[in-house]
Amino acid sequence: KFYRWVNEGQLAVQLQGGLDCADVTTVNTLCYLSDIDGKRATVRFRIGSEGRQPIFAQIPIVFHRPFPEGASIKWAYLERRMLADKPKWSVRFSIDMEVDTDRDTTSWIAVHTGWHSEPSGLRVAMWRGRDGDSGVIRLPTDWLHDYTNLDEVQSKRDEDFNNVIGRLKAWIKDHGEDIPEWLREKAKSIGKWKSQARLAGLVWQWKESRFENDNWIFDLVEEWRKRDKKRWQHSRRLSVRVSRRRKDLYRKFAKRMSDRYGVVFICPLPVKELAGRTDPEDCEHDATQAHRNASHAATYLLNQCLREKFPLHAIDIDLENLTRECSRCGHVNDAAKRRSIQCRGCGWTYDVDENAVANMLARG
Repeated sequence: KFYRWVNEGQLAVQLQGGLDCADVTTVNTLCYLSDIDGKRATVRFRIGSEGRQPIFAQIPIVFHRPFPEGASIKWAYLERRMLADKPKWSVRFSIDMEVDTDRDTTSWIAVHTGWHSEPSGLRVAMWRGRDGDSGVIRLPTDWLHDYTNLDEVQSKRDEDFNNVIGRLKAWIKDHGEDIPEWLREKAKSIGKWKSQARLAGLVWQWKESRFENDNWIFDLVEEWRKRDKKRWQHSRRLSVRVSRRRKDLYRKFAKRMSDRYGVVFICPLPVKELAGRTDPEDCEHDATQAHRNASHAATYLLNQCLREKFPLHAIDIDLENLTRECSRCGHVNDAAKRRSIQCRGCGWTYDVDENAVANMLARG
């Protein structure tokens, strides 16, 4: 398979045997830090050699989080990623650390990942501990507005793209023999194009190969290109911001629970199976909104953060009849896409997510 160059990549160095995080400022021939000032520092990263002498790149960084005590650095990566059309550099360290096995395995928490729209935001999960404490993880309403903005920007891009494609296709058809061969060949299947980048590439080539009587149509597609570029840049920056903010929320929750409880009971992956079993949802059977809520919640990311913080003490719970089985009497009720269900065995009316988290705790 051919992998095209997309202006992204990484360099890696392996620190044989590991470099103790306490010695990260010690000069070596591969990678080390200097000029540490709070969260700021400079990384010396080996990118080549001149004879036997190493060649270092110097990268100013801001720490995302401090190195954990007692850990050692195994690998260092210098990465270049594109944020829209702007390059963003980062340094990533892969560390090795001992897992805390001395945990209180009688202190449990169950986390049920199932999204639900509420006036105050999007509820991502409910949790309950053996000590009786409970709570929810929720994405606030103002965060959801950013997701809505992303959807709106993409919708405008798609609509604008389809419109300009239609007009360009009609113009090419009307001017058949008056346009150069390269444009006819390039636009042969233009009606089936789905990529804005493909059309933008055509406009750039057109810029270098202008021809007679193309002013009106060229100005149209050039205006579209500039407009679409601004929307694309805005959506990429906003997308990165909202995803980082959400991940930070999940990481902090996982850290708090890890400090407080010894074992976590969670819903197992794969995500598709999980999404299919977290009925019901209150979207009035709006499949589009349900899909968006599932995407915004990204419950797989929460599961991943919990597994990282409970590396040896994250236990998958059987999902069969998790919401249908009454946690009080054990009766399995009929499947229904309702948030509140009345048990036919004991008459208790329960919220499906609250019931599910109680069942998870009991099964665990």
